[in-house]
Parts: sequence; structure tokens; C-alpha cells
Amino acid sequence: MPMPGSMDVGAASMLLPPGLTHPVGAHMPPFGFGIVSLGDSAPALGGDVVAGDVAAALAPGFGGVPMAPGAVVGPAAVVPMVPIANGPHGMGPIHVVPTHGAAGVASVGTHTAVVHMGAGGPHVGLTDAQATAAPAPMAAPLAAALPATLSSARQQPQPQPQIKAALSGAQSQRMDGGNAQPVSQHSKAAMARAHTHYVRGEYAVTEVICQAIVDSAPNRADALLLLGAAAYQRGDFARCAKCNAEAIRIDPLLAEAYVNLANALSQLGAMDASVAYYLAALRIRPNFREAYASLGACLLRSGDVARAADCYEHAARLPPPSAALLCHLGDLRRQLDDHNAAVMCYESSLSVDNAFAPAWAALATAASERGDVSRAFALSTEALRIAPESPEVLAMYGNLLRTTGASAAAVEFLSRATNFRRTCAITRANLGGALYESGRLIEAATELRTAVALSPHCAEAHNNLGNVLRDLGKLAEAAGCYQLSIQLQVSTNASRAALVAAAAATAVPTAAAAAVAAAARAGVSPVVLEGTGAAGVLQNAAAAGVSQLPPLAPPVALLRALETPSAAARMAAAEAAAAAASASTMIATAESPIAPMLSFQAMGFEPGSPSSMRLATTYTNLAGVFKALGRAVESAVCYSHVANLRPNCPETQKDAASAQKDLGRLDEAIVFYRRALGVKPDMPDAYANLVHSLMCVCEWGHRTELFVWLDALLRAQMRHGQMPSVQPFHAMAYPLDSELVKDLSKAYGRHCLLQAHVALVTLATTSAAAAGNSAVMAATPPAPQASAGLYDTMLLSPYRLPHAPRRPLRSGEKLKVAYVSSDFANHPLSHLMGSVFQLHDRSEVEVTAYAISASDGTAWRRRIEGTVENFVDVSSLSPYAVARKISDSGAHICVNLNGYTKGGKNEIFVYRPCAVQMSYMGFPATMGADFIDYLVSDAIVSPWELHGQCYTESLALMPHCYFCNDHRQVHMDISPPLYPKDVDLAEPRARIGLPTNASVIYACSNQLYKYDPDTFACWTRILRRVPGSVLWLLRFPPNGEARILRYAAELGAPPNSIIFTDVAGKTEHVNRSQYADVFLDTPMVNAHTTGCDVLWSGVPIVTLPMRRMASRVCASLCASMGLYEACVAHDLADYEEKAVRLGLDRTYRAALRREILMGRWTQPLFDTRRWVRDFERLMYKAWEIYTTGDTDDERGIKSFAIPPMPIPDVTEDEYRAKWSCDALLQAAVQAGKQPLLNQ
Repeated sequence: MPMPGSMDVGAASMLLPPGLTHPVGAHMPPFGFGIVSLGDSAPALGGDVVAGDVAAALAPGFGGVPMAPGAVVGPAAVVPMVPIANGPHGMGPIHVVPTHGAAGVASVGTHTAVVHMGAGGPHVGLTDAQATAAPAPMAAPLAAALPATLSSARQQPQPQPQIKAALSGAQSQRMDGGNAQPVSQHSKAAMARAHTHYVRGEYAVTEVICQAIVDSAPNRADALLLLGAAAYQRGDFARCAKCNAEAIRIDPLLAEAYVNLANALSQLGAMDASVAYYLAALRIRPNFREAYASLGACLLRSGDVARAADCYEHAARLPPPSAALLCHLGDLRRQLDDHNAAVMCYESSLSVDNAFAPAWAALATAASERGDVSRAFALSTEALRIAPESPEVLAMYGNLLRTTGASAAAVEFLSRATNFRRTCAITRANLGGALYESGRLIEAATELRTAVALSPHCAEAHNNLGNVLRDLGKLAEAAGCYQLSIQLQVSTNASRAALVAAAAATAVPTAAAAAVAAAARAGVSPVVLEGTGAAGVLQNAAAAGVSQLPPLAPPVALLRALETPSAAARMAAAEAAAAAASASTMIATAESPIAPMLSFQAMGFEPGSPSSMRLATTYTNLAGVFKALGRAVESAVCYSHVANLRPNCPETQKDAASAQKDLGRLDEAIVFYRRALGVKPDMPDAYANLVHSLMCVCEWGHRTELFVWLDALLRAQMRHGQMPSVQPFHAMAYPLDSELVKDLSKAYGRHCLLQAHVALVTLATTSAAAAGNSAVMAATPPAPQASAGLYDTMLLSPYRLPHAPRRPLRSGEKLKVAYVSSDFANHPLSHLMGSVFQLHDRSEVEVTAYAISASDGTAWRRRIEGTVENFVDVSSLSPYAVARKISDSGAHICVNLNGYTKGGKNEIFVYRPCAVQMSYMGFPATMGADFIDYLVSDAIVSPWELHGQCYTESLALMPHCYFCNDHRQVHMDISPPLYPKDVDLAEPRARIGLPTNASVIYACSNQLYKYDPDTFACWTRILRRVPGSVLWLLRFPPNGEARILRYAAELGAPPNSIIFTDVAGKTEHVNRSQYADVFLDTPMVNAHTTGCDVLWSGVPIVTLPMRRMASRVCASLCASMGLYEACVAHDLADYEEKAVRLGLDRTYRAALRREILMGRWTQPLFDTRRWVRDFERLMYKAWEIYTTGDTDDERGIKSFAIPPMPIPDVTEDEYRAKWSCDALLQAAVQAGKQPLLNQ
């Protein structure tokens, strides 16, 4: 199937679905008198043409505006309004490799590009005996990452310049002002030669001959007509316009000159003026089919698809019947979603010429779009029968195979197509896409690199090469490809916008004005309708009566403006050029996370347009690579660009929101989530993330309704077996039923099980394929049943991991413990457990820390690496490989320190590397998974009566608080005074922005997502009841500050009673916590690490335990400090009373503070060594239960509690001695404290 994030390769460089290569209306159909159609020519994406770079030399386009193959490249191709010194769009100088004197020659199949060196720069011409043949179907795009409405199976040629054969004597002797100019026989012969060279595609030679004729006979309209046509073919549209204007002056009824002039003006961006001249040609010759077709193409470029189709249909009705024109009309009908009419057009085309292969291909494409694959293949087979050796048909069939997933067969057909056109970038790019889809990444990279070399300005090829490099793991190189693709696309569109802006700024009457003026000259009353632009012009002309409009006069003002741009034109061009120049820096700019759409629109990208969708595809790819490279800010900017380019795509809005959310830019995330839900209300993930973002910034409007809907959503998802949209870690802070939260964890546990199974099946099949061993395939583990874990299904599998022998430890044998975490870094886990790993009794326990994340380079990581007995970095290994490594070590017990938190790899535990597996610290809730045997907790956090309601694991209860900390080892330099009067706190409080005259400073340094309206209302009541009190909060995140202050005012909190300060580093945060008087905890999710920080600083806490684990931790912290009665409330009213008493009773508050500070030494909470001994006893007990069978559970587990050890009494004098300055310094040295941790 097509690769995600890929871009289609088509002549107009637009995003198309598989099997559909070229957009309708990018070019006009050929009528046997015009420009060569090259089929698989490279798209024009703002490229100079390099002689020898054949695909680029033959590319239809300049500055992103479709133009004929053989167009002038280099300085001569630059319209004066857009002065660019080094070639189009500043893409660098043009390189020409001369082969014969001053010319270079290159070939593509039967096509030959001749590069002529002239004073104005290199000119490219074509020689091809089949120059006027109808184009065959193009190869399909590399892939379709996004849907598109433009879908034609062949290249649409642009409007063709009209020429005549050598004119008769009567025709050539037309008068100008009554002065006849006879035509000599020599001139007639010269015109015949010029016409012959033109038909051969030798446009430069044609120009030379015609110019000589005009020099000798200035009033030769036929010579001027042919000279202008040759100039048009070379891309010199300004010269074409001048020649045809002069021809009109000589012969006001020369309809071909009006059409050619209109074509040139259209290419120069003067769309409205070009419409007026097409209409003038139709006035002269009402049945001028080519004028109708060219007018249709012009209207199509202006976006008026319906009127364009009308023009094509009128042209198609005129004799003689044209298979190509009918086929292109079908393409337009498909673009208008009138598929039945489109099919009728294709069938009519075949009735004209049953051997017209493009019509068969178009019918095949239409059938493929409707899902009728069998009919599509039947029609494609007919196209192959008609043109079996056509590279275009071969490529089309290959790409049709790609849409069905038959990538290997597609490679065969695309390879054959490539053999015919080895230097065709598009065919090679499509072959590269098929190879990519076949998993042949190296070959795909080779083909795409070749395509890029052939057409260095093909943005799609760069994009798709980036995809291949990304999958090869070459992320930095892939990012470079995506960035170059973006620069090419933006440069192309900016240059097109510059042309349009410059043309609009010239002193040219609009086509509407021209039509009205013409009507006035004809004596017809002008009718001005509301339509604007080309569509409005057509309405006005129709209202005035086209048949009564006389020919328009030559556009003297426009021609003069082309030669000497006006100030306005130069300014418009300069602005557009500046916009193009800034394109390369846009993707790395993070000043505004939501990029203003105006900048894209100024460069020609309208939201939702094909070019915008194409650019969005590349930005999406680049965003993913930036994210993988850890460049989150740049990734978020890219996602924002995608959302703005595709405002009606809910997925892009959601992706942008998630990127902003990951950066903590929650207000921006909320905007994007709301946009996504506005487009598609039925997006569970977007809704769940919107709710979480709103709670993180304390946006409590409609909070009750939001959670009622979220509750219903989660229950419906789990009822239908879907993955819940709420993460278990987020659910801890939500007012949801405990059973529902437990079921949520169970669903995530099942997801881990299935993920592990998929990975194992992949491993098995890969191994079997590599070994050619069917026995290995037979041993692939079956899919796990709902009632069984993957471990149970692996019993007969070679992938089952062995465990340590199930027996009691022998004398002198150590208990082997494996700690697994992604948070051995500057993370709360390392702040809390940094000393735990080194404090284990190495004579009894062998500890190995397995790091599943790469080093962050901080002292926290280095400390653990240097102090733990064994440290293994397994960040680059798969979960199964990590599990095997743990199993091979003979570990008895494995401890999961992540759970359902960021960075966790729970699949490791699905594979059962150890017989006994525990969850601890990282995730304070049930895992809901049978691959976790024990949850380490304590009797206050997890009371027995809540076991069945909240937990699926057996409970292993610590004797005191289960929540360990490292404050004695890391923060011994923070020693607040026993009595507040011992030190003046005014100066340090003022330094961090706290008032010095407050009676009491209440504080809460928890993250804002833990707040809830009821608790906050309680806080405001406390402030009202304690005069002069203030509440100190953190901007955690900053987005919530304004909302909190607004709620406070609404609830009647005293003015200026709530103070926010910024979040501080770890050491500063712990140190400044002592400046508060009372800490107010959040009941839904307590202060955990912060609770330890606050108690270490000597500040009393008021907390209220609820039912779930995360809501009871602070109560356990307080109990381990002997403060349960003083600090733990039994309901919200009691919470308020305890806080008010602490605020009003200064003596009571000081006594409690003194008790807390003494408890740092006398109570078990901060005794890390004691905690480690207790944890070792807990693990020994778990192994004992497993080996002795002291349980009814077949897994050898059961809940248990470790009894406490005696705690020695410490007097106040002993405490003072312990905490003298000398004792502090000595203790710090003995603990091996690293000063870097406090920086």
C-alpha cells in the first residue's frame, strides 16, 4: 500500500491519490498544433534547468507556473517583475555543460533537449517527431497520504499558442493604415522553413527566421504570430505578448493572436485580462474551439471549475470530435464529483478513437476510485494491450498494483517503465515508492536518490526520500530532505504569488473594466454583476453579449509595465521574494507556537488547497522526525503549520494540540483540541485530552458535565473492547468511580499484553524467515486469551524465559533484585531513591539497575551509575531483549519503577523475566495486570478494606510509609530553626516575592491539575477566616494563574491574598519551602515528593485522604512523622478547621513546627537506611512465600505486611547535637554527598 506521509509526483506537483497523477486543468489538451507532451516529465517546482539534467530541462514549468517543455531557462525566463539574479527562486546559479560549441544536448528516450547559449541566457528547445501526439497516461503518484479532489490520469497540457501555415499572398498583404507591403517569394520560403522548424520543436531556430522576416517586413502579422508562438514555447511570455499585440495592431481580426496574447497574459498572472482577450477571440470567431478550451483552462486556474467545465463542454461539441478533449472534459467532471458524467465523457472519447489509451486509463482510474478493482484492472489491461510498450501505461498499471498492495508486482512494471526512460525522475521516483512499500529500503533509497539527482527541484522526490531515510534510521538526513522539500514548495508558491501580485500592481485595466469598456464602444449597456475575478468577467461579458463585443485594443499599458515594472509591482515582487527567503527559517521558528496563517497565504497557500495539503504532508513528516530527534519545540511548530494548512482536518488539529500539550503550552493545545472537535465531535482521544488540558489550567467551567460525559465515554469504550482514551495516570486526578479507574488500568494491562504478543510474533516470523525454518514458525506463540496472560500462552514456546529456581535461598546466597526504570535521570524518582540502590546490604542483596532510557547527562544519573552495584543501560533494546537480559542474570525479583508513566516499557514484565514481579513508586495505583504480582504500599495508603475495590495485585505493605525519600543524604544543608524567632524570615520571603507583613503564609506547591473547585473554595474560606493571611501558589503551569485569580475574586477571597511565584529548581524549592507557615494539600491527588520537601522544611501539612492510593500518600507521610492527629482531616470541614487553627494559633503552629523538625531525626520518614532494611525484609518475604507455597494462589503470591522494627528515642539535646554545623558537615562528607546535586 502507499507509504504514509508520502507525496504524489505529478506534472503539477499536487497531492493526488494512488493511480491518479495529474491535476485537471493544469494544462490544456493538445490539438495537433501545439506543445509537446512529455508524459513522465518532472514537475516544475521552481527549478532552473541544468543542461544534462534532462528531467529538469524538460520540466513543464517556471516559478511553479506550468509552462511548456523547452521553455527558456535562466535570466531570459525571468519576468522583469521578479528580478532574481541566480535563477528562479534563488535556488542557485544555472549550470550548462556545452557539448558542441555553445550548445549542450541531452536526451530522454525519443526526446532531445537542445540547450542554446544566447545573450539572454541558455534556451532549451525540443526535437521530437511525436511532438504533437496526445499524451499517454502518467505513472501514478508515489503514494497518497491525504485525499485529493484533483484526479486525472494524464498530463493536462497548458493553453497552446495558435499558429498558421505559410499564409497566402492575399492574407499576407493585409494593410496597416492603408500601406500595403507585398510579400516576396523569398519571404514565403522563409516562413515555410520557420513553420517546419516550429513543428519539429526547434523554437530557437524558428525565432531567428521569423525575426529576420519581421525586420525586413514589420507588418507581417503571420511572422509575428509564429514568432510569438516560438517565444511562448521557450517561456518568454513577455515577448510572446508583445508579438501578438503587434499582430493585433496589424490585423485586428486575427483571432489566433488574441488567444496567444491571452495565453501569455495568463502565464504572467494577469488572469482577468487574459479572459477578456479569450472573449475577444470568440467574438471574431464564435466557433473557435481552441479559444473555448484555453478559456476553460484559464478559468480552472482561477478556481472556477464549473465554468471551466462548461467551456470544455462547448469546445467538445464543436467539430471535428476530439478524443483527447472529451477525455479531459471527463477529468473535469470527476473533479466536480460528477463521476457518471465523467465516465460518459471517457466512453465518448473511446467512441471517437477506440485506441486512445489515456481514455482506457482514465476509466480504470475512475473504477479504482469507486472501489471496483477488478474493473479497473480489466480496463488497464486494455490500455496495456493498445500500448504494451508505453512507459506511461506501464507506470500507470504498476501504480494501480500498488493501490492493491501488490508492491512486488508493481516493482516489475515500474522497472520496465524505467528501462524505457532511465533519466525520467518521475518514473524512478514511483519505482522507489514501490520498492519502499515492498520493504526494499536500500533499493528504494537508490532510486529516489537518482530521481533527486535527475530533478533536484522536485519537492515530492525529496519528501519521499526523506521517508525512506527515516525508516532506515537516518533521521538527521531525513530531516534535511524534508526541509529542502518545504523550501522548494514555499519558494515555488511565493514566486507564483509574486508574479500575480506584480501583474495586479501594473497599470492594466482589469478584465472586467476591459469588458465593460468594450461593451460601451459597441453601444451595449454595461451590466456589472457581483462576480469578481475571471468568473465575474465571464458573467459581465455574457450579460453584455459576447457576440456584440468588438476586439480589444492591444494592452499597451501592460506591455509597458512588463518592460518597466511599476513601483507597486517591484514592491509586491520584493515582498513575495522576502517571504520565499524566509521559508527556510520558518520551520525552526518557535516564537509563536501557532504560526499565523497569513504568512502562508501571502506565499500562495490557501488553507485546504492542494498545494497546502502537499506542504502539510511534508511538515507532518518533518514533525515526526524532529520529535524522534528530541527537538520537541521544532516538532510542535511543524504540527502547528500542518493544522493551519489543513484547518478542516480534525486529525491534524489533534496532532498540533498534542505537540503543544507536550511542551506545556496548554492554552494553545486547548485551542487546537477545540478546533478538532469542532470539525469532528466524535473524537474520543481529542475530547479526553481536552478535558485533561482544561483541568491542568484549572478551567472548571462545565466541569461536572465534562466528567459525566467522560465517564460515559470510558464505559462505552471498554464495553466495546476499545482502548480507553484516558490514561490511567490522568484518571488518578479525576472524580471517577474507583471500580471504573481500576477497569481502566485493566484495559491498559491488556493492551500491554497484546503489544508484547505482536512484538513476539514479529520476532518469531522474522527469525523464521531468516533461518528458513518452518519449525520456528510453528512455535510462534498463539494469541493470548482474555483469561490468560502471554506468559501462560508461551509455555511451549521457545521464547519463554527461565526463572531462578523455585527454592529458598541457600546459606550465603544473595537475593538478586532487578530495578527497571526510565527515570534514572533528573527526575523525582532519582531525587527520592538516589541512595536506595547503594544502601542495600551487598552481603545479602545483589542489585542491578536497568535503565530503559538513555543518559540525560546529569549528576543524578551519574550518581546512580556510580553507586549502584550493577548498572545496565538497555535503552536501545526491545522489551523482549531487556526481559531476556534480566532473566539471564538469574534475578529473583523484578521491580517496575515506572508503571503507566511516561517512558515505561511494561511489556518487559509481560514476558515474565522473574518469578516475582512488583510495582513500586512510579505509578501510585493498581496496574490491573496479571504480570504484576505485588503492589508495594503501606497500611494507611492501601488499607485492607479497600483492597478489592482499588487493586488487582496482592499487597506488600511496608511497616511505615511506603514512600521513600533521600533528603537526609541530599538536603542535609537545609536546617530550618527549631523556633521561628531564631531567624528573621522577612528578607528571604521578600526576595522570592512573598509579603513580609502577612500574618500567615499558607502554601500549596502542587501542580495545578491536582486542584479541584471544592478544595479551592475551602481555601478561600480559610483566607477569609484568618485575617492578614495569604496563599502562596506556583505557576505550575503558568496558564492557570489568571483563572485561579478570577475564581478567587468570584469566591470573595480578600484582595491580593493569592500570590504566585515561578517554579524553582529542586534544591531551591526544598530550601524555600521553609518560608511558608502551613501547607494546604490537595485531596484528589496529594503532595507526594512535595510532601517530603515540605515536611523536611519543618512546615506542617493539612491533608484529607480519599479512597484511591494517590489521595492517601500525604496522610502516610504525616503518620510517619507522628502527625496523623494534627495534620490528617477526616472530611473537608475538618480540613478547614485544622487549617484555620494553625493560622490563628501561633503557639500551636510553632510547637508543631518544632515537632516536625525533631522528627526528621526521630521518626522513620526520613530514615532512608531503615526504609531500605524494611524493603529488603519485604522482598525476602515475597520470595519466601513463592518458594514455600504458603499461599493458595498457584502463582505463589499473597498479600502480607512487614511488622515495624523498634525506633530509638532521641532527646531534643541529642537532636541539637546531631544538627550542629560540624555534625552537618561531617554527615555530608560521610554520605558522599555530591555538591552538583544542589546546583
